[in-house]
Amino acid sequence: MQPNPGYAAAVTAALEHVQLETPSDPIYLRSWARIPVRMPASMSAGGTAFDDLLFSVEPPDVGCGVSHSRDGTFDSAEPHVVLYTGSLAGEFTMRAIDKRSGGEVASANFRVDYGWTHVDGPPVRIIGTTEDAPPVFDVLGTRKVAIVLLETTDVDPWLQMEADAVLRRYRDQVFDGVTVDGRVESAAAYLEEVSWQKFRIENAGVVGPLRLTMSWDQVGPVWDHDRKLWRGVLPFSDAGVAEILRRNRELAEQGEGPLVDLNTVESIIFVVRAFDGPDPEKRRAIWPWATGGAALDSRYDVDGDPTTPDRLIETIVMPDDWPSAGADQGGRIRYTAAHELCHNIGLFDQYTGNDTDADFRPRDVTEWTLMAIEQKFPNLTVPERRKLGWLESRMVKKVAARPGGAITDETVNLCLASQRPRPREFTAIEIELSDTTSYFLELRGKSPGTIADRNHTPQIVGTDWTESPAKRPQLLRMRNDEDNDRGTYKAGEDYDESTTVKPQFPVDLKVSVISLTDDTAQVRVQFGDRKPDPALTPFSAAMHWQSPDIEVRNERNTASPELFNLPWAGHPNTLIAKVRNEGNFAAKRVRVEFWEADFTLSSNPEFTFLTANQQDVAAGATVEFVGDTQWTPEAAPLLFGTKHYCIKAEVVPYVHPDDSSKVEINPTNNVAQSNYSRFISIWASPASREFTQVALWGDARGTRQHVKARQTSPFARTFVDHRWLDVRHGNRRDVKVFTEFMVGDESVEEYVESLGGIEEAFRTPNQLDLSAVLENRCSGSVLGGASITVPVAQRTRFTRFGVEPGGSFAFGSVAGASDGPLLVSVRPEDSPAEEVVFATTLQGGDFGVDTGHGLSGRVAFRAHYLGEMGSAPSDSRVLVEDV
Repeated sequence: MQPNPGYAAAVTAALEHVQLETPSDPIYLRSWARIPVRMPASMSAGGTAFDDLLFSVEPPDVGCGVSHSRDGTFDSAEPHVVLYTGSLAGEFTMRAIDKRSGGEVASANFRVDYGWTHVDGPPVRIIGTTEDAPPVFDVLGTRKVAIVLLETTDVDPWLQMEADAVLRRYRDQVFDGVTVDGRVESAAAYLEEVSWQKFRIENAGVVGPLRLTMSWDQVGPVWDHDRKLWRGVLPFSDAGVAEILRRNRELAEQGEGPLVDLNTVESIIFVVRAFDGPDPEKRRAIWPWATGGAALDSRYDVDGDPTTPDRLIETIVMPDDWPSAGADQGGRIRYTAAHELCHNIGLFDQYTGNDTDADFRPRDVTEWTLMAIEQKFPNLTVPERRKLGWLESRMVKKVAARPGGAITDETVNLCLASQRPRPREFTAIEIELSDTTSYFLELRGKSPGTIADRNHTPQIVGTDWTESPAKRPQLLRMRNDEDNDRGTYKAGEDYDESTTVKPQFPVDLKVSVISLTDDTAQVRVQFGDRKPDPALTPFSAAMHWQSPDIEVRNERNTASPELFNLPWAGHPNTLIAKVRNEGNFAAKRVRVEFWEADFTLSSNPEFTFLTANQQDVAAGATVEFVGDTQWTPEAAPLLFGTKHYCIKAEVVPYVHPDDSSKVEINPTNNVAQSNYSRFISIWASPASREFTQVALWGDARGTRQHVKARQTSPFARTFVDHRWLDVRHGNRRDVKVFTEFMVGDESVEEYVESLGGIEEAFRTPNQLDLSAVLENRCSGSVLGGASITVPVAQRTRFTRFGVEPGGSFAFGSVAGASDGPLLVSVRPEDSPAEEVVFATTLQGGDFGVDTGHGLSGRVAFRAHYLGEMGSAPSDSRVLVEDV
C-alpha cells in the first residue's frame, strides 16, 4: 500500500510491514496532526492488528506524544492516531510497538518547528489543567522578567559589542534606571511606585542574541495594512522559547545553568532585531505587543513531558531600535515596557481608535492612564489599580450602592491618587451604575519625588469603567455635559447629568468640586434619581460564559439536578429570564425576547427569534419571565457529533409607557447570553475523543480571531483545529474542537494512576472554556466565549425496552449503568410539542413505570437513562404503537 501524496513514510522494514505516514512538512509547535497507520492488506493468523499497537515518540522528553483515543473520524479500515507536539523544535521519531512482544514494528521521522505563514493559524493542543486567575485578582509580590535578544537569518550576525549595547540599553530602561531631571526612572521603579510597593519585577536575565533558524518572513509576522506596522508577538515568542529550550539543553549537557530558567521566569521581553527590507515602506521592525490576562495565549511545554500541563509564560515583543533618545527624555523603552508588562498581568488597552464606536471616541482617557498613552508615565487609574489588588476597597468611597438607591447628598475628601489616604480621606469615589459599570472620581496631579503623573496639574478626573464585554474600552472619560469639561474638573467646576435630555444621560447626578489644592480636594455628589432600570446580567469568563439570569428548564434537568440549565435537544424546553429592576421606580410592561443561535464564541452571531414575555417589575424586585411558547431545539447531528446552542435574552430598550421621561437608567445591562454544551468522553481502552464545533463571527475592529482554550481536569487533552482564524466582518467561520480523557490510554497509565486513576476522573468532570480574542491594539480584546462540561463515564446501553398493549406501562433494562433517574417520553408520532414524560428510577439494571398518557393514534415511546457518576446516559430505540 502506497503512502498518500505529500507524506514521507520513513518506515522500518518490520515483520508486519506496518507503515506510519508522518507529514513531510514540519508540524508546528504545541500542535497536532492525524497520522495514518497503514496496515498490511492481508494478514496471516497471529499477525499484528491495529489494536495490538502502542505508539510513542523518541526521544521521550521532547514534549511530543501520541493519543490512542478515537473519534467519529476513525475508520478501522484506514486507522489513524493523533500525534501532538511540544515547544521544542527538532527531528524526532514516531514508533509503533507490538504490545504482545514489545518489539518495534514500524517507525517514521517527523520534524517540529516554528514558522507559520498561512492566513489561518496552526492547530493547537491543550494538555491537563490550565486554570487562570479570575478577572478580578491580586497581582502581588515579585515577577521574574527576562530580556532576550533575537535576530533572523536576513541579516549578518550581530557583533557581540553591538548586541551588548542593545541589551545594556534595555536593562537600564527596564530594570536599573535612567536619570531624568535628577531622578531615576525605569519600568521597574514605576510599577513598584504605582502599586505602593505591593508589586515588583526582578531581573531574570538579559541575554542574547539568539539567532533564529529562518528569515523574518518565514517566522510569520503579519503586516497590518491599516496601521502600517508588523504584528507578531506569538510567532516570535514561539520561536524565541524554542531557541531558549534548545540552548538550555546544550548548556545542561555542558554542565552549565540555563540561559533563561523557563521553570521560574514569568515574563519574557523578546527584543527583535530590526532592519530595512526590500520594501522601504515596510521596514522589518516588530511593533510592541504583549500577551496576558484574558487576551492572547502564551503557554509553553518547558519540561518535555507530553502528559503534563504547559507552563504560562507571558511574553512581549519589541524592536531593538525603539526610540531611546530625544524628546522622550531618555527614551520610550521604559514607558512601553511598563505598558506591555501591565498587559502581562491582566490590564487591557484603554485607547479608542477608528474601530471604536463613534459615540465613544471623544471619551478616550488619553493621558490619564498608562494603558492609553504611555509616554511621560501617567499613573494607572483607580479601577485598574484596584483590579490588580494594589488598592484596598476601604480606600474607595461608594456614595451609593446603585443609582436607584436612596437619595444621596454627600461631600467626600479626596487625597492625591498617588498618595496613601490619611484618616477621613479616600483615594477615589465610586458611583455604581450596575453590577458591571461604575463612575470613578479621583484627584490626579504631580507629587514631589514620584515618577507617575509628573506632567499633570491637580484636577479631578472622572472615568466610566465597565467589566462587561462591549465595543468600547473598559475605561472611558465620563460623558461630556454642557460645560464641555471632558471628564476633568477643577475647583468650582461640575459634572451635571440633570441638565441634559439625551438618553445617554440617564440619571439625575451632579458632581461638584468644592475645593482643590495640590494634594486634596472636596467633592460633593448629589443623587436624586427616580427612574426604572430593568436589568439582566451579561455573560463573562468568570461565569463560564453563562448568564445566571437565563435558565432552561425541562423534564430531564428536573429529574436530574446535575443537568441543571442544560437544554434537552429534541424535546420541549421552557426558557426563563430573571429580570431585576435596579431602579427605584416601577417598570411597567417590560418585554423580554428570547433568541437562538448556533454554539458560538461571539457576542454578535446571527440570532433567530424564539419567543417573548411581558410583565411588570416593581422597584428592587426580581421577576421570572417565562417564554410564551416552548423551545424544542433540533437534535441535529454534525459531521460526527451533535449540535449545541446559544440562547440570548434581551430586555427591549425600556421607556415607561405612561411617562416618556422615565427612560431606563442603564441600557448596557439589557442583554444576557448563555452557551450550552455537555458531552461524555466514554471510558474504554482508551476513552473516546468527543467533538463539537463553535462559530466565530467577524468583527469590524479586525479580522484575526484567536481561539483560547482553558480546562480544569488534569486528565484532559483538547485539540483545536486552528489557533486563530481570519474572519471578515459579517462573515462566519467554524472551529472544530476535540476533547478526550487520558484514562484507558496504556501509554500514560502510570501518570493517570498518579492523579488518582479512573475513580478520580469520574469525580472531576472537565470544564472546558473557549473564548474568542480579537487581535487588535497591542494585546487583544475578548469578544465572547462558551463553556463545555465533559465528564468521563462508562458506556451504557438499553438491552430491552417495551410497552404493554395500549402503552400504559413501559419497562426495560440498561446494561453497564448505575442506579439512577430514568425517563420515558411519550408523544404523538407527528407532534413533539404534545410530549408527556414519566419519571422513574433504574434499579439493578431494570425499570418499569406506569405511562398513563391519555394519547391516541400512533404514539412514540422512548426511554432515557440520565446517567450517574461513572455511567454515561443513553437512549432506547423509539417504539411506535397504535393506541
